[in-house]
Amino acid sequence: MNQTPREDPHAPLSYYGASRIVWLIFFLFIMWLVLRALQPVILFFALVFLVAMVLNPMVVWLHKHRVPRFASVILLMLALIALATTIIGTWPPLAGFLLTYTSPVLVWLLAFVVIVIGFIIVIFGAADA
Repeated sequence: MNQTPREDPHAPLSYYGASRIVWLIFFLFIMWLVLRALQPVILFFALVFLVAMVLNPMVVWLHKHRVPRFASVILLMLALIALATTIIGTWPPLAGFLLTYTSPVLVWLLAFVVIVIGFIIVIFGAADA
């Protein structure tokens, strides 16, 4: 019944402990590869949640002043699209960069999708937030 430190699987320098360390390193490496591959998707959803968190207080304020939640979301979406269009259209360095290095259709499509998903999160979010 009395085991020596080499026979104990939970001893500090046992084969069991070393295999756990190797599996941990392998798992961390695989997670790093997965997160690196999903970086654009993670950034996209981070941006969407940021838009939702920033606009939710305005939607709640409009909702408290008897504007329907859906109407306030549509109103804020149109205002955000107008603001983005104005900023991109009137700032030549940004417009030139976007037109040079990216497809304009892709930029507008991505911006529209981010705004729509953010507002869907705001619409179906908690009204008391």
